[in-house]
Amino acid sequence: MDKKELAVNKYKSGYNCAQAIACAYAEELNMSEEQAFRLMEGFGKGMSFYGHTCGACSAMVLVSSYLCTPDMKTINAVKNDTYPVIKPMIEAFKEENGYIDCFDILKHGEPGTEDGKRLCCIHCVEHAVDNIESLRMKGK
Repeated sequence: MDKKELAVNKYKSGYNCAQAIACAYAEELNMSEEQAFRLMEGFGKGMSFYGHTCGACSAMVLVSSYLCTPDMKTINAVKNDTYPVIKPMIEAFKEENGYIDCFDILKHGEPGTEDGKRLCCIHCVEHAVDNIESLRMKGK
């Protein structure tokens, strides 16, 4: 099963969008699935129903940051390498979904449900994983 399918299945089984993505990448994050699940609990529904940054986008940034950051030895230098990689990913996510805020995605996104989950949210999970996989293909 590929990462996108794994994340979507986790989302449909009850994980929030952020948990589904982080848990799909738990091994790459060097943590257990339970640790990833617990870490991302508050990011669903735009940071705990606050409606701000979509949890899928937040998880995309978390996973991608980890993949881009080799260690803590060069704290400031790493930022100069990571930020230019993450910003276009967020822009791509916004382009793909119309918005990055959960409230706006839910208000304007594709209506309907699949397995009890909003289609627009499933698409956000898919797009976030696609962006992470694109980064991985570049060797990060």
